Amino acid sequence: MARLPLLFFPQPGQASKNNLKSAPITRPHTPGADRQAERLAPKLTALEKSFEDRRLELQSSPDGIDPEQVLVLETVGRVDEFYKAVSKIPELDWLGEYDVNQIAPDEDFFNTDNPAKQLGGRVYLMMSNQRALQQMLSLWDRFQRDRKMKFKGADYGLAKIKSVFLLLKDIRRWGVKDRLLESELMAGWIEDLEYYSTQLVDVEIELWFRSNEQQRNLAEQAVAAQVQRLNGKVITSSTIPEICYHSILAELPRGSIDQLISDPNVELVRNDAIMLFRPTGQMASKRQPAPDELTTIPSPQPQQSPEGAPVVAVLDGCPLLNHQVLADRILFDDPDDFASNYPTPARSHGTAMCSLVVRGDLSVSTSYLNTPVYVRPILQPRQDHNDRWVEEVPQRVLLVDLIHRSVRRMFESDGGQPAVAASVKVINLSIGDPYRPFDHFLSPLAKLLDWLSEKYQVLFVVSAGNHARDFHPGMPLTDFRALAPAARESQVFNVLFADARNRRLLSPAESVNAITVGATHCDSSTPTPASRLEELYASRLGSPISAFGSGYRRAIKPDVMR
Repeated sequence: MARLPLLFFPQPGQASKNNLKSAPITRPHTPGADRQAERLAPKLTALEKSFEDRRLELQSSPDGIDPEQVLVLETVGRVDEFYKAVSKIPELDWLGEYDVNQIAPDEDFFNTDNPAKQLGGRVYLMMSNQRALQQMLSLWDRFQRDRKMKFKGADYGLAKIKSVFLLLKDIRRWGVKDRLLESELMAGWIEDLEYYSTQLVDVEIELWFRSNEQQRNLAEQAVAAQVQRLNGKVITSSTIPEICYHSILAELPRGSIDQLISDPNVELVRNDAIMLFRPTGQMASKRQPAPDELTTIPSPQPQQSPEGAPVVAVLDGCPLLNHQVLADRILFDDPDDFASNYPTPARSHGTAMCSLVVRGDLSVSTSYLNTPVYVRPILQPRQDHNDRWVEEVPQRVLLVDLIHRSVRRMFESDGGQPAVAASVKVINLSIGDPYRPFDHFLSPLAKLLDWLSEKYQVLFVVSAGNHARDFHPGMPLTDFRALAPAARESQVFNVLFADARNRRLLSPAESVNAITVGATHCDSSTPTPASRLEELYASRLGSPISAFGSGYRRAIKPDVMR
């Protein structure tokens, strides 16, 4: 306890707010109303034609879908509370918004002090049918005729739309590129088909969440019908209204996947109810420790058995329950029976994480957690094409649904059984989705953790994620090793930050309520002669494989390094 003393906080109270002087804000140059009319007219005409073409196309569809499309509005600057104006238009369904910070300047939108500087703005998303679009276009026409138009009577509350018209840089529909080509799904499919002989491929189809239950059901039925026409089937689906989540897990045959790769413009991918296609099976660990890396771990001293109810939970792979550090210290709960298909050589990641929770760094820690640890496996093993064990989320499971069920079972009764771990206050979730680096949107899993943490008053501790590829110092290794320690650190930082876009946080590391932990490039172990560990830093700094970057609304992540 001397190394980790209890911290006593003072009684909370109200503090006065200092009136700090803010730096002057340079307003971006925006085009006038006449120029906006000239710029936007072709885009709006194209949208009208797109709706009409889609309506004619769906007339012959067996699904009976009312043509709806997701509109993407990008503004330079932001219009607060725009959603209130959208809610005034019947049949226009608000879907969300996010900030953007890298809008390229042009002759119409630019920073007056620095014309080459990239601009900030916001993207608004909404589901519209043809009638809602016509009402928006009617407002646009009226605005063109009367720039000082007042919003009265039936138009009261729509004034924010006028502000959006003036700042609007682009308006388009959410299309095939958004759903499929930017999700890294294609690369995952190509790899699966190249290395594995599987004839069936699972894919997660995330739908736009509709506030109306009937609309959600119709959208799911239409997607299921289109999956069946590709000779596939729906395995399961999940809806969590509290986080606006609606997703389908489908199975498609190899031939249909080949068809999607060669021509993404098929009926299923063009379904406007679909937000994204995602790969399934998020990875936790590939590498297995070599035997010579285990011989330096000292034998633990006899310790008192844990007592009481669990305070910490681990959702991870299946651990070695009789491991010398873990024996009699794990409260194991496996309602899905994942352990029955989990051979001993594959139980690496779960064992490591449980050991870290129970005892910490084995090379320096001699004390154990004095309460048992609740463990539920959420991963399953698979051998890759090199016969190495990979621990990952089961292929035929929606990860968000699995985590939701796992946490709910801890705190609520399930099928007549009482809550299994209601005393837990901290939940460790050390997995990251390599196909979902953070980009504007909070991922469904991050939103789930934020909601669950508030609902059950529990703290999630999550990994920043690992980008498990070799690190190249940007120069010959002999030259790098010859650098002075400070120059070596500087070179590493330059390489990492130049590649920052490819080292972003992996879902759910962007969670707002969770503590996100990054990895340092050192611990207290003694490297073995065969170790590939390269001395990058003279001080305790981050591992080059550990993800980093801005979180939601540019929050600094990770929160801590360990």
